[in-house]
Amino acid sequence: MNTSRLLLGAVILCALPSHAQPEVRPANDLPFPVVPLDEAIRLIQPDKPVALHLRDITLQDALTELARQFNTRFGHPSGINVPQALATKLSIDIETASFKEAFNAIIKAANVRAQIDRLQLGDISVVFGGNVAEDDKYLSGKPPFGIRLQDISSSRLKTVILGKTPSRIQNSEFHINLQSEIGPEIPIIGSGRLRVTRIEDEQGRSLKVIDDRAMLMGLPDYARGPQMDVHLRPPEAGSQQLSHFEGIVNYVLPTKYEKWEVADVLSAKNLKHEFKGTDRTISVTIIGAQSSKTGLHLELEVSSPVGGKLMNGGVFSTLSVTQLVSAIGLKDANGQMPGRRGVSQRGTDDKVRVQVDYILPEPDDNPFTAKRHDGQTERTELTGPISFTVNIPTEMIQTEVPFSFSDVPLP
Repeated sequence: MNTSRLLLGAVILCALPSHAQPEVRPANDLPFPVVPLDEAIRLIQPDKPVALHLRDITLQDALTELARQFNTRFGHPSGINVPQALATKLSIDIETASFKEAFNAIIKAANVRAQIDRLQLGDISVVFGGNVAEDDKYLSGKPPFGIRLQDISSSRLKTVILGKTPSRIQNSEFHINLQSEIGPEIPIIGSGRLRVTRIEDEQGRSLKVIDDRAMLMGLPDYARGPQMDVHLRPPEAGSQQLSHFEGIVNYVLPTKYEKWEVADVLSAKNLKHEFKGTDRTISVTIIGAQSSKTGLHLELEVSSPVGGKLMNGGVFSTLSVTQLVSAIGLKDANGQMPGRRGVSQRGTDDKVRVQVDYILPEPDDNPFTAKRHDGQTERTELTGPISFTVNIPTEMIQTEVPFSFSDVPLP
């Protein structure tokens, strides 16, 4: 899959503020400026830190508010005495840009034992009552961009080449799974793009990299950036460990957003908004929307009236429909937020028609998501008006995060 399919962005070929103009050079087949990591972090930092000034509130409500302010959510908690821990009352005053710092402060104020079980992209998992092993031996990168070596598996491929004298070929492969560990305070677009720069076994022999592409795909709700895989072929004599495994992960980071809000998408007919960039404009039109008791069907049209085409030979060069749809939020009059169920698209290089189906999620027993803002826990019918919000990046940069692992055992 081409990288540009997953890029939400190139609503423009972005430009940075005049005080931080980096050299624009090709990287990862993307047009965005590449900046050093420290400068990139400075550029994407929020203007204001997250402020939590909470009084006599339960730990459950405090963590729910933390997730809301960082635009993320907690998965179902695990561990010991979870209900009792979540019912603990606390008061706290903290202002910080770090999700992990805020989480640790809340847990300390509640005087309970709980830890984040690895800060991975997507739902954040919390373990109560026990100690989560902080094993950073296979964690590299540069904070806050952690890159964890999750696991290595092996496979053996046998091939028979048919002919007058059939021949047999046997190949072994290693599959390395890397996972980004980035807090929700760091906005990223799509997944990182991986490039291996050095990989050697215990005898100093280089292993052949068969595939070092990140597993690129559209972003589901609440998730950013899937895992990254590396496929290797060892020397014929075999390898016991990776003495050196080094590389770079390239991330695309938004530096500026534009938001479009519609009070009631059900009454929006052929309503258009233009996201204007430095040298191109992307037009998004709400063709219409129809609701049922528990679902909604939305039809959009995306076009590029000036400054270039949406696609080049069927490959998105500016705005990925998958990423656009992922940035859409719907909310009914009761605060219910239907989730995306399916997306279809058709069109040309200049114009794409998109159909999206939404459905209200079934109630679950996750204490962090079971209650809506009105306190109800049961799913009810969709009630109009249904608000529509889309918030997409209009300016972006790239940054490169190096990683290095040593003495990694092979299966």
